[in-house]
Amino acid sequence: MSLQLKIVAVLAGLISGMLGVGGGLVVGPSLILAGYSLRRATGTAVVVIPFVALASVLCELIFAPHNFLLLIPLLIFAGGLIGVSLGQKILRLLPPTTMHFLFLGLLILAAVKNIDSSLSHIAAPDVSAGLVVNNTRLAVVALAGVLAGICAVLFGIGGGIVVVPALVFAIDGMSFTQASALSLLAMVPVAGSAALKAIKQGRADLQLANKIIWICAPAAIVGVLLRNFSLSHQQLQLCFAVFLLYVALRMLRRGPIPGT
Repeated sequence: MSLQLKIVAVLAGLISGMLGVGGGLVVGPSLILAGYSLRRATGTAVVVIPFVALASVLCELIFAPHNFLLLIPLLIFAGGLIGVSLGQKILRLLPPTTMHFLFLGLLILAAVKNIDSSLSHIAAPDVSAGLVVNNTRLAVVALAGVLAGICAVLFGIGGGIVVVPALVFAIDGMSFTQASALSLLAMVPVAGSAALKAIKQGRADLQLANKIIWICAPAAIVGVLLRNFSLSHQQLQLCFAVFLLYVALRMLRRGPIPGT
């Protein structure tokens, strides 16, 4: 395992814990840039995600258990199972080049939305005032779960890129910190299901994934602590957006890598 990949694993863990994105957004593109095909890179990345998310969740339970609710992760999980099944069907139909540009579009869209919110100088939601939840908002949460499941299969990411913005923008009173915590909690079973399918299909490098997990998981714990005790709502959103744009730029310059 090269020094560069070790650094990637540390960054993936930190970003996962801080932003609730699972780490696949760092690991997958980094493996692509290292020469892996998109399918092989995403398959390896998705195996890492449930273990890193679990480490983050356990840390959160110890230091910030107030961030957890039950209903929202259950809806994300239910939608995620549907999304994983749909993602398997889509995976068989889409060529690597199409998947590459869909991923780029997803990254850029999420980045622009987060930049707009972080620079608007709107005060962070007051969680103590309670969440505003109705059937429409819960439907949005379930749909975010479906999209998260699809993204886990197609792009080797935990779905936080979809779930975190959806929770922040769809549910009044939801802070970025709380949305990240709930995203990581729902990510454990959703990404776990996608990981099992990737292993069954032979798309994952299990030896490499194991090495990444042992570096990535402890770094994710540090990321959780930073999110809860050091960084503001707007700072987290801006960090998220800058990171997404960086990944998009690197992938755009590299171009799609053909093959499976």
